[in-house]
This record gives sequence, structure tokens and C-alpha cells, in this order.
Amino acid sequence: DYATVREEAVVPEGLFEIHLQIEGPTALDTAASGDGAPERLFDQPALILCQAGAQAGYQVLCAAGPRKLVSLYIEPRVLTDLFGLPIDRLGPLARQLLQPIRAESSIVAVPARLPLLGAVKSLTEHRPFDRHRLQMIRAKSLEILCDVVDELKTIDSAPFALTLTASEIDMLERAREILKRDIENPPTIASLARAVGTNTDKLKRGFKLLFGMTVFEYSLHCRMTEAQRLLAQGLPVKSVAVAVGYRHQASFATAFHNFFGFTPSFVWKGAAREAATDPAGGME
Repeated sequence: DYATVREEAVVPEGLFEIHLQIEGPTALDTAASGDGAPERLFDQPALILCQAGAQAGYQVLCAAGPRKLVSLYIEPRVLTDLFGLPIDRLGPLARQLLQPIRAESSIVAVPARLPLLGAVKSLTEHRPFDRHRLQMIRAKSLEILCDVVDELKTIDSAPFALTLTASEIDMLERAREILKRDIENPPTIASLARAVGTNTDKLKRGFKLLFGMTVFEYSLHCRMTEAQRLLAQGLPVKSVAVAVGYRHQASFATAFHNFFGFTPSFVWKGAAREAATDPAGGME
């Protein structure tokens, strides 16, 4: 939580930088801008990929106030060796990030998608630092690297030609909130687009770009995670099916099993066993 504006100079170290900005605006300025104004301003959750050329660097300007950021630094050859990433078959943006021109700094940013944000959230939770915590950090760091490799493979492709304004990002956030809220009666894509004031094409493309899931995939994610929560509280399977918008228990059970790999009854029975062994417990 910075009391004043913080400015940092990033010098070339030959490292591929992965910054996941969660909270707080960040301005970046390379020597190429030359006019003293920030070249890039990121004020939304973003995945920012950088590497300074051997004869270049860049400035980072952070506003006063709260800021949350997770950063990973890795030698490009380690990244390519670890994942077998063929640099010669990547697009020009990805190649420039991994093999920058000596006199230039390379900076590319895309919206931070939902799966990435989930991995980052677990890294920013305050827990005792022990061997278990260290192994979790290693695992989540690898998970983030896997997502970054996927981004590098597609960062030059057509979907990234879609740019999102701040108002469009707000619109997509509203759409996501509606999907989280209306679990029992999820809206169609057409009705959701009308509710947030856009068309179905922009909603579908923007939602996938920003959150890394389709509208349907996110709606299903919300319904299934809520169903798991209710089952873990001891609610009967039939009641949970109705609560998350399924008319038939069998359809719900199939969808739940396809999503998690185990049945709703498995979760409910686990909750029942836990309640039975808890002296102060009892099914809610």
C-alpha cells in the first residue's frame, strides 16, 4: 500500500517477465516514447509480459494507494526447454518477447483471464510459510507458466485484434455478475446481451477474451460450484438440483459428474459422514 507515487527503473537482465496485475493502476514507459508521457497505462486486471533488450530498459510508475501484483521471472531458454516451445513457429509478438531486439523493450498485455486469476489468488493469500506452502507456490507458478505458454502461442492470432474499452470491460463485468446471481434461472446469451446493453457477438467475443471462458462455460462453473457448496452443507441432491436451475435430478447428476468427475451423492454422503462424527454437528 504505497503512501506516495513509486517509480522504478527496470534494467536489462535477460529475463522474461510475467506480471499479473490484480489491483492498482500501473504505467509503463520505454525509452522509445521520448515525450515523458506514460506509453502504456494498465488500470484493469492484466497479464503483462515484458523483456528489456540488452541495450534498453523501461520505467514503471505506480500510483499511491493499494496495489496487488504477482511477478515471475524466468530465463527464456528455461521456458522454451521446460515446455518445448518452438520459438521459430511463434508469431512475431511472441518471438520479440522471448528474443527482443537489443535496443528495444518488448511489452505486451492482455486481460487477465479467470483461470489465471484463480491461480494468482492462491499465491496472494496470507498463510504461514512452511514446506507445504512452498510446494503450493511451486505448483501454482507452474500452472501460471502453462497459461502463459498458451498465451504466447495465440497472442498474435485474430482474437487479440479485439480491444476492450473501460466501459466495455465494465459491461462484461456486469454480465458476469448476472451469471453469478441468476444461477437458478440462467439467462440466454441474447437476454444477457440485452441486459447489459450490447449485442451477442460482442458479448461472446469479449467475455471469452476477458475471462478465458465462454458465457456458457462460466455459467456452468457458477452453477456447479454453488451446487457443490450446497451439497457440502448437507442439502439433499434433489433440492440442490432445483436450486441451481435443473428441473430433473438425473440431468443435474450427469452435469455434476461431467464437471467434477464424481457424483453429487458422493459429496452429500461425505457431508453426512462429517456431520455424524462431529459431536457438535448435525445436518443443517
